[in-house]
Amino acid sequence: MRKLAIALLGLLAISCGGGGGGGGSSTNVTLSGRVLSVVTTGVLAPVPRVAVGTTGVAVDAADGSFLISVPSSTSGVFVQSFTDGIQNATFSFPAATADVDLGDLWLGPEKINLRGTVRNAATNAVIPNAVVSFGGQTGTTNAAGQFSLPEVAYSSISQAGFWGIIGSVRATGFFANSFSASGVTAVTGVVTVGDVLVVPSGDSTPPGIPYNIYGRVLPTASGAAATVTLSRAGTPVRTYTTGGDGRFYFWVGSGAYSIRATKGALASPATPVTLAQSNQVVQRDVTLE
Repeated sequence: MRKLAIALLGLLAISCGGGGGGGGSSTNVTLSGRVLSVVTTGVLAPVPRVAVGTTGVAVDAADGSFLISVPSSTSGVFVQSFTDGIQNATFSFPAATADVDLGDLWLGPEKINLRGTVRNAATNAVIPNAVVSFGGQTGTTNAAGQFSLPEVAYSSISQAGFWGIIGSVRATGFFANSFSASGVTAVTGVVTVGDVLVVPSGDSTPPGIPYNIYGRVLPTASGAAATVTLSRAGTPVRTYTTGGDGRFYFWVGSGAYSIRATKGALASPATPVTLAQSNQVVQRDVTLE
């Protein structure tokens, strides 16, 4: 009864404008994503329900994915858990005026506040108004470049799932970047990830490794010293030889490409990747066969 009451309160909050107000618009958009457990990194059983107002759908039992049609300008979804010990959660995001992929929405037995500071990798200056996403929660940095994301799923018993979550940072004039909270544990309900660096997009020689397509050649045991070729319209434009960790990086302009790795008699299928703009950063892993 208690979980049902909490679920009804969450549905009511979203339907009353706490993340789902459509302003009476008759135009609908589609929200998609996955709901995963921070404990197991897999799909919860029984499967959760994703809702906006009185409209709800159960996630797919195989992979946790969902599709839900909602009013345009919806800015949040309520995810109801039916698994003992796993909390319900509300996920907020900028008002959706078109179809949106919300990515992975994580549920867990606990919730923490994730804090950090976004800085310019070239000057170390703080960056206000950067958009930070982690675990399905999204927020914006303040004038001091600081962010604080509430209600991020967490488990103090097993942090492996939490440490594997990949967050993202986007700011005008900078390349998007990813980050994690790997190795950091919660202290009184707060996880502090420290500085998250982003590279200026106008810098022709940005600090660190300049890349906007990256990934790893799998399986790990075979990925070292593989040759990775990036092609456009069938013509190779970049090659990269992986190190011991099997990782590769490319720096290219916007457009449609394909990635293929080779090592001896092994080769991966050509994997497509598209950059809508040069400051977009995309990960694509490839597997040798």
